[in-house]
Amino acid sequence: MILGKYLTLSNRKSFTVSSLVIWVSAFVMGVLASIPKILRLNISFGEVAIDSLIAFSFSLFVWYYNLLDRRVSHIYQINKLRQFMTKD
Repeated sequence: MILGKYLTLSNRKSFTVSSLVIWVSAFVMGVLASIPKILRLNISFGEVAIDSLIAFSFSLFVWYYNLLDRRVSHIYQINKLRQFMTKD
């Protein structure tokens, strides 16, 4: 098989992101998203905390969804290519 060496997962260089980077960036996004609420005059701490928590949770979801989707998509493409190459 001509493309056999490209179809193995062990030859694949993967892009990795440490969990510390993910969690810190999600926290920073939560704080940045709540800045407009912080600048309002009559705002309670609970409202700011809930707003930050929602933005933080959404950022974490987007990070992990994108990383998982990239992995699954790559494996799916490799399997489709293997099926195509083994059709005779």
